This record gives sequence, structure tokens and C-alpha cells, in this order.
Amino acid sequence: MPQQGGYPGGRGFLGSYQPQVTSHAPKHTARFENSGKPVSILVLGPHGSGKSSFVDAACAIGRAEWNDNMNIDPCSRRTSKNWIGGQEFRFIEPQGFDNPELSDWYILETMLQTFCPPRPVFDTYENQYRAEEPEVLTGILYIHPDDDCRAGRTSLQTIRTLVGLLGEPYLERMTILIQSRTGASSIAVDQSVIDDFTANPESPLYPFYVVKNEYRPTTLRYTLNPGLVETILYRFAQKHSEPFLAQQKLINGSWKCATLHSNMRDFLSDRVGYLAVPDRPISSLLQRKNEEIDNLHGVIQDVAQRLRKSTQKRDIELSNTSRMLQARSRELEALRKSLIIQEQKYKELEKSYRLVQGEVEKLSEMVREKDKEVWRLRGLALEEDRDFQIIRKAIKVKAKELEALCESMPERRSDLEYKGLRAEFESSMQEKDREMQKLRDELEEKDEEIRKLKSNNELNNSKPPDRGEIRDLNINANFRQATEDTEEYVSRAHAQNQPEERIEQTKIMQGLKDVNRLIEGLGQSMAIYLVDYFPSHTTSIEAAFRSRELLNILGYSKRNPPSLKVLRSARLDIEDFLFNVVRTVLCYQLYTQLFEPFHPGIASSKPQTDLVNGIYAQMKLRGLSNYVSCLYALNEGRVEPQFVTGRWRRDSFNSISASTGQSYDTMIYPAILGSLHVLLRSFFDSSLNVKLSEEHETTLRRLVDVAECWNRLMKGSVMLLGEFQPVAYPCGSPFKAKFMTMPETEGAKTNRSDHPRSILGTVELGLIKHIALGNNQQPEETVLSQAAVVDINGKYFG
Repeated sequence: MPQQGGYPGGRGFLGSYQPQVTSHAPKHTARFENSGKPVSILVLGPHGSGKSSFVDAACAIGRAEWNDNMNIDPCSRRTSKNWIGGQEFRFIEPQGFDNPELSDWYILETMLQTFCPPRPVFDTYENQYRAEEPEVLTGILYIHPDDDCRAGRTSLQTIRTLVGLLGEPYLERMTILIQSRTGASSIAVDQSVIDDFTANPESPLYPFYVVKNEYRPTTLRYTLNPGLVETILYRFAQKHSEPFLAQQKLINGSWKCATLHSNMRDFLSDRVGYLAVPDRPISSLLQRKNEEIDNLHGVIQDVAQRLRKSTQKRDIELSNTSRMLQARSRELEALRKSLIIQEQKYKELEKSYRLVQGEVEKLSEMVREKDKEVWRLRGLALEEDRDFQIIRKAIKVKAKELEALCESMPERRSDLEYKGLRAEFESSMQEKDREMQKLRDELEEKDEEIRKLKSNNELNNSKPPDRGEIRDLNINANFRQATEDTEEYVSRAHAQNQPEERIEQTKIMQGLKDVNRLIEGLGQSMAIYLVDYFPSHTTSIEAAFRSRELLNILGYSKRNPPSLKVLRSARLDIEDFLFNVVRTVLCYQLYTQLFEPFHPGIASSKPQTDLVNGIYAQMKLRGLSNYVSCLYALNEGRVEPQFVTGRWRRDSFNSISASTGQSYDTMIYPAILGSLHVLLRSFFDSSLNVKLSEEHETTLRRLVDVAECWNRLMKGSVMLLGEFQPVAYPCGSPFKAKFMTMPETEGAKTNRSDHPRSILGTVELGLIKHIALGNNQQPEETVLSQAAVVDINGKYFG
């Protein structure tokens, strides 16, 4: 008989077949080419016949990927992909026949369920159900041990039933391997054993051979030889896939997967020598096994959930302990730094005290020297005054003597004598006048010198000063000198701060523009994203505004929802409305969470916030406090109120930031993100689970960071420039023309006189500056930038 088949040795039957198998069969791995479709091989045989060994040997040649999903095939194992050379092979290995735990009918019915057409899958791209192609076999490999020819372990009814389900023409695609189990696995079975299997009617394989010659399967002696394995696989690679008889019925619909048991029973009921059909379908058994598996899965999930909860609880405890330790460490570090600063200040004050004490001693010595000089000059003046009085008395005595002499002179005295006496008297009088003028000049010089000394030392009486008066004079002189130095320092500080303040105001205005620009960009991006991806799932605007959660994040505090009658007649673009509502939420939440509190780090503590706000209000109203009087005691009443208020606000803000570690930035972002999620839940169906994209969350994080830096600049750096307060107004607030603006919209100009009675919210932050005036006067208020607001129709109003 001529050889047939697609590999060396051909195919034969009974005694005419002489397989040409050696221990070193040629490898065909290099000859495997990709046909474009996988080669699917069904591996059958009795329980323990070596099916798994063959599949493992084939997988060892290629690169296998196993799929043991019990939901797909509870009684089989299969490789999803196994590449040998350039060709993909798939092996389907059901349970072996003559299994002590499973009946042969169970194994056959389970095998057919594996080849049921898959259920249609819904294609979201094409918006329709798409039927997938069923897996079609290329051939069947049946492995049988050589010691089961007459033992009768494998039932003839099982083989007849298998032939009936496959169809006799499909046996041509079957290859039967007879493997030695009595000797070594590397020794080939004797040819007489193969003849006994194929010709003996009592052989369990006999039903494979009582068919037409062209349908008979190929029979080979098999050993675990990689070369022979490649040769067998190469034969299957030359064939095309084709469904067997039962699978054809499943594909054309004459058999249904749901009624497979009854279809098999009707198909085999009138045939003699086939397996008896059990009363209960295999699906009930599978259902019971699936229930047991589900119960086990439930137990496993409960245990895993308890483990997760225990682990999460332990992680939370560890995290809380770690945070407490970090907070305590920060407190200790802050105390240590405070002690170091206090010690440095004490040393500086002690050094200043020593310097001042030395200066006081020098000034006291100088005052004592001046006092001695004054007393010496006063003594000289008294001595000169006594001499002057003596001269005056002498002159009066001489005058009286002269008058008496004149009166006693006789009238007969000649004129010559009279003239001589008169000339002598006039000469004496002139000499005395010169002496008197000299004394007067000296006295005037002494008096001038005394007046100068009195003026320099501020002595208002002629009593000698005691030691207490000298100390008072010394302290007053030091006070005047310190006052002059303090005034000079304040003037220099004002002159140095003015240029810096002008630069900071420019930075503050630029910060306002940056924050509003980020708010606008995020609002526009979110509106476009929501309209593009969820165009037909939005709730009506009127229904959304009945949500109390939405009204709370917009700042609406009234009991009844806002009147939305105008929405019934207005044709409002949903994208524009979302654009405005998102910006309103961002502005109001930034205002309440960050800008409105004195410091966001204590915003959650109402007692601390009220205390600090009360002190801050008094500082702006009065301009002075104990804090300032301690720092500027030498110049009290001459410091500008805004300088005092700005200095207190700056130092207090930075002190709170240092004590809280500036951890408040981690609370603001989640709060604003949660408000945006509330907005999305109010406007979109809850089943959609609409969330922000990663890009939107990144932009929101950047917005919060920029706003926090701007807030630290206004409250933690500026002093003389003023008190800056960003503003945003909640939903339902009355319109205020002084603080709100009305920008023009594209394509039309808004009538400024047509103002709404109330607003939807703020879409651009405003900025107000206050200057403290002191003396219980209200601070001077300046609106640097008005807040932009919108009404319920989306129009801008101010």
C-alpha cells in the first residue's frame, strides 16, 4: 500500500502500516510558518494515558501561555497561545476517560460546551452587538496506553459515542498514539500490539477503524521524543480548521448550548451500543460546583476584607502617631528657637544697658565739672560786685566832702583858686568814671558768661543743684538725645520702605490678575470638557438649583431657593452657564477658605479666629496697642497708625504660619475639589460618576498654590502700603455698584443702568485696600479692583 500523509512515515492501517520513527527524528521547527490562524488540537485519551505529558513536551518546544480559567472550561485545561517557530498552536485537553471521579458522559458533554459559539459582545464603538467566531478544531490527537487492549477499562460505548459526535468523516483528522506504559517511555511499542488494537473487535479503539478506509485515523507508535512531537505537530500544521459534526449543529443553530443535554439525548437515543444518557443534565452539576466555588470565594473575600480593615486600622494608627510626633517635634523646635531668640535679645539689651550706663557716668562727670566752673564764676561776680559797692560808697563820700568844701569856701576866694579846685575835682571825677565803666564792662561780661552757662544747663535759680537734680538733668538730656535718634530712625525707615511698598503693590495687582486668569482658564476648560463628553446627561438648571448642597457652596443663605422664572423664557447656552457657575464656585470657595480668614491655619477654630479678628479690628481703628508701646516706648504717639497696624498684622500672620507649619495648604485644595464634585453631582446624572480629569486637578492645584503665595505676600510682607482684602460675593447678594463691575460681553454692550436686584455669584475676584488712621477713626477705604459678577442669565453685572 502506498504511503499517505504529510510527513515521513505516512499513514497506514492495521498490518499494512509500518511507522518510520527513530529516536532522533528530524526537527521541523524552522519549517513552521505562520498560516495566519492558530492550529487548535483536541487532545483526548483515557485517564493517566499521558495526554498532559505530550502537551507539556509541546509547550517546552515553544512559548506557552496557559489559561486555567474554571469559568471558561471547568473540566479542561488549555493553552491560550503556544508559538512553535512562526506558527501558533492551541491545545485543548479535557479530562481523561475512565475517570474515577467523573463519568465519561460528563466529560463528553463538557467538551461540547467548550465548542459552543460565544455570546455576542456589545461593541461600544459601533453601538451594536458583534458575534465572535467560534473556535474551530484543526485535528484530534488520541493517546492510548499499550496495556489496555483487552482489559476493558475504556468503554466501547464511550468510543462509539465519541465517533457519533465527531462524525466518521472527521476521523481522517485524528491521529492515534499508542504509548508504552509497561516499559520505559523511550522504547517504542511493538507492531503486533498496534495490530491487536486495530483489528481486535474487543479493543476499546476498534470503533475508530470500522469506517471507510479514507476516514480511518492515523496510528503511530509514540515515545516522548521531541523530534517525534515536532513531526506530529507539523502534520496538523498542514491542515485547515474544520468543525466536527456536533459543532456544526451548534454553529448552524440546530443544537443550542442551553439545551445541549436534551440535544445529545435525542441524537443518541435510537443508537445501540452507545453511552446511556443520564437523567440530570450536566449544567445542574456544574451549577452546584459553581455554587461551592462561589461560597469559597465569598469566604476568601470576607477574610481578605477583614485583613484589609485590620491593616488599614493599623496604618491609620501609625499615621496618627507619626503626625503627633511630628507636631510635638515642631512645637519643641519652635520653643527652642524662641528661647534662643529671647536669649539673644536679653544679651543685646544687657549690652545696650552697659553702654548707656557708661554714657550716663560720662555725662554726670561733665555736669559736675560745669557746676564747679559756674560756682567759681559766681564767686568772682560776687567779689566784683562788692568792690563796685565799695567804690560807689567812696564816690558818695567824696561828693559830700566836695559839697561841704564848696559851701564853706568864702565868697572872696579868687576865681583862680576856684578854677584850680574845679579842675582837680573834674579830673578826679573822670578817673572815677573810668574805673566805674571798667567795672561795669567786667560785670556785663560775667553776667553774659553766667547767662550762657544757665542756658546750656537750664538752671533757672541761683541755688546750688543737689545730686537728684543732677541725675534728672542727665536723664532729660539722655531722653532728648534718644528721642532725636528715634525720630531720625523712623524717618529713615519711612524713606527706605516707600520704594519697596510701591514695588509690592505692583506685585499684588499682578497676583490678582494671575489668580483671575487661572480661574477663567479652569472654568472654560471644564465647561468644554463637560459639554463634549456628557452632552445629553445634564439636569435642568432649574432642578439643579433646588439642590441645597449646590446652594451652600455658592454661599446662598436664604431658606427658599432663588427665583429662576427667567430660565423658562431664556435660551441659555449650557456651556456658557457651566463656565460661569464653575468660576463662581472657585471664587467664593477661595474667598471663604483662604482670603476672608485672618489666617487659614486657624480658620477651623472659631474662638481663635474671633479673638484675632477682634484685635485686628481694634488695631485698624486705634492705631496703637501694648504691643507697639513696648516696642516704641521712646517715641509713643509719633508712629504712623498704618505702620503700627501693618507691623502687627505681618508679625502675627508669620507667627501663626510658623506655629502651624503652613500645613493649611493641604486642607484648602481638598475642600475646593469637593465643592466642584458637588457641582458635578448637581448637574449630571449620578450614575455617570462624572469626575474631573487629571489635567483639571493639576490646574486646580496650581491655582491654589498661586492664591496661597499671593495671600502670604499681602498679609505676611506688606506694612506701610495698607491692608489688602480680596473680595467675592455669594449667590443672592444685592448689587453694589461701588464694589462690583460690569464688563462688556462679546458682540454687545451691557446697559450699566440695567442692574439686577441680586446676583448669581462672583466670576472675578475684586481687591479692596484700607489705610489705618488711628484715633478711633474708620480706616480709609480704596477699591483697587471691582469684582465681576453675573446674574442668573449669564450676563455680566457689576
